[in-house]
Amino acid sequence: MKILLFVLIIISSISFLSYGITHFTSSQMKDEFKRFGLEKFGTITAILELLGAVGLLVGLRYNVVLLVSSGGLSLLMLLGIIVRIKVNDRFWVLLPALIFMLLNLLIFYITLNFGTVILKLDDSGSLLNGQSVTYGPVSGKLVISTYAFKKIRN
Repeated sequence: MKILLFVLIIISSISFLSYGITHFTSSQMKDEFKRFGLEKFGTITAILELLGAVGLLVGLRYNVVLLVSSGGLSLLMLLGIIVRIKVNDRFWVLLPALIFMLLNLLIFYITLNFGTVILKLDDSGSLLNGQSVTYGPVSGKLVISTYAFKKIRN
């Protein structure tokens, strides 16, 4: 589950970073917002995509940030789907928004129910004994994983 969550986060983060940057570097993205009649929301949408992408990466360390970022990106994509339906876009055109909405909902679900993988660092910023740490939001307990789980703090 940890590897799946990590891969999903990386895929989503890279995608939203590129979409957000593309808004500022390509007139095609700006033209899309004009076509939707939402030209004034293009920049804020790009900023939200960039913040969400960075939040997913920060969320590798902090569950709350991951939940907010994946939930926010899911909502953003739902709004994108609604807009595309209103302008009568074909299904294939709204499919990327649907896929990214589902991807981020999956990240949200996994994080909410199973916690996330974070890397525990020592004071120098190096991995602590090369072990990964899992934080379960439901239990609120920090556990260190090797082959077995041990409770190290309440």
